Amino acid sequence: MDGFDTNTNIIVIAATNRPDVLDPALLRAGRFDRKVMVSRPTYEERISIFTYYLKTKKIDENVNIESLAKRTSGLVGADIENIVNEASLRIAKDGRVSLGKADFEYALEKVLMGPEKKVKSMNEQEKKIVTFHEL
Repeated sequence: MDGFDTNTNIIVIAATNRPDVLDPALLRAGRFDRKVMVSRPTYEERISIFTYYLKTKKIDENVNIESLAKRTSGLVGADIENIVNEASLRIAKDGRVSLGKADFEYALEKVLMGPEKKVKSMNEQEKKIVTFHEL
């Protein structure tokens, strides 16, 4: 990379999900001129990622890492880490120490579908307005 001493063993790496919006000057020779595509993890790689993030956690016997890996096709390592973190937050909130299947179901839904939205109850006046609008 321009401006760096070539005798040092330093590699500068940048990452983006949107290479199409990068300034061409950034990509010219001598700068970020090499591209390495990183694909989404395979089934086996997702098993390894779950195993890595769960190595310090206590999990129930009913938790099947292979099943979790199958259900997370298309997700990246950060998503899997988020699933483990959400499940861990749930048991901490409940005062439990072991992750169970239900905790991962909750975490999968939260990561895949987003946070639960609270629906506000409508008062009678709001119901009349909506009813009139729908007619």
